[in-house]
Amino acid sequence: MKKFFLITLAAPLLFIMSCNNSNKQPTDRVITNGDSSASGSGPSGVSPDAMTAADKILKAACTMPGTDDFIIDSAKAKEMMDSFETIFRKVDGKLSRSTWIDSCLIVSLADFLDSTDYDGIWVYNGAKKDKESSVLLIPTKQGTKHPADLGASFADCSPTEYEHHRLGTTEKKKMLHRFNKVHRKATKEDDYSTAKIKSLSRGMWVNECVIILLANLLKIDTLKLDGVRIHSASYFKNDGPPFKPNGRFEAKQSSFVLVVTNSGGHKVHIDNWAIIDKFIKKYGILPGGYNHGDLCPTTCEETP
Repeated sequence: MKKFFLITLAAPLLFIMSCNNSNKQPTDRVITNGDSSASGSGPSGVSPDAMTAADKILKAACTMPGTDDFIIDSAKAKEMMDSFETIFRKVDGKLSRSTWIDSCLIVSLADFLDSTDYDGIWVYNGAKKDKESSVLLIPTKQGTKHPADLGASFADCSPTEYEHHRLGTTEKKKMLHRFNKVHRKATKEDDYSTAKIKSLSRGMWVNECVIILLANLLKIDTLKLDGVRIHSASYFKNDGPPFKPNGRFEAKQSSFVLVVTNSGGHKVHIDNWAIIDKFIKKYGILPGGYNHGDLCPTTCEETP
């Protein structure tokens, strides 16, 4: 089993990216403020017991390729999520704002990555039969372009909502190709180089240590976390580091941001930013989180 040694600086990474900057609140993006949370009654909504447990677990930092400059301030996070609305969803309403992933699936994925030679995952954009976009979580083999293994099976649980992990290789390819044709406007659905909207990234690579850290956080019972939401986001201008991830080639290029959630009832999942506030106060780190690894198409193979 692979081991990761942590430092407290990694704490914000686990809450992977922040909230919306505008007054409008899309119906599928439930956001809490720093004073309220479904996770507890302590300062910033986090109980002392939960923080003690977190302190013992969050002792690692991602220092491998694909995790450079992953901490950004909350203002940038908000701008990126709003930018996706303006740049991409305004002209293509079938692009989803977010996809929610059950806690058990994240934990299963982390266990799989930790016990094998796979080095991370592609969070790929795919499209369902109704043309609405969603994401596919595809484990990657070691290599500079993170070759995806569509046939890798990692789920040993039964998620309540996300089901794409059950798809076979052929069906996963269909989702990837459909996204390429419908949303990236490719003239040949299985040829990614023919896409007319290349700034709509095929996906984002995430290092395995990020997934393992997320899983460790989800295992803290007192936080009452139920999963991770993957938000669509976009860069919007020629920023310097940390806004130049591997694979970014245009100023206005799409990406993803991730955040842990609490249950708000049947199929309602509340983004938990209060946890971030607690860690900021404890460690004196700017708010924000993980917003990229490597972006595809530049840093990925032409297949699948």
